[in-house]
This record gives sequence, C-alpha cells and structure tokens, in this order.
Amino acid sequence: SFGGEARRAEVDYYAALDDRNRILLAAQNDIERLRSQLESARASLQQMQTAVLPAATEIASAAHRAADGPALLAPNGIAPAPERAPPRTSIPA
Repeated sequence: SFGGEARRAEVDYYAALDDRNRILLAAQNDIERLRSQLESARASLQQMQTAVLPAATEIASAAHRAADGPALLAPNGIAPAPERAPPRTSIPA
C-alpha cells in the first residue's frame, strides 16, 4: 500500500541522515587528528631546523677542525675509508 511505502521511505530517509551524520562526525574527528599530527610535525621540523641541525653542523665542523685533515666527506658525499696499516707478515722478535 501507499502508506506502507511512504513509511518505509521515511525510515530509509532517517537512516540515511543518521549514516550521513556519523560519516560527517568521523570525518571531522579525522581532520582534527590530522591537524594535530601536522602541528606536531611542524614543531619537530622547527626543532630540527633551529636546534638539532645547527648543533650537528657545529659538531661536524669542530671534528673537521680537530682532525686538521681532509674533509670528512669526499666530493661524492661518501666518507672515505680509513687508512689501514699493511698486514704483518711475521711476528717481531
């Protein structure tokens, strides 16, 4: 009957509204969570740029000055292999 169909359509309508509201709430929660993660990442980046990187650069420079030798890295960006003494062929007396 028409009344039964109208009632079913109304129930479906309100169920769809409930689904929509649940989806919107979940999306809002996700957005807030992601905003929080973004702010945390920004703070970490700021800390790296203003404190960690300058300190690491200063330590590397100090180590280079202390070594008073070749650069810590070769032009290709790879640290050179350490020099090694030749292997002994006999045991000293």
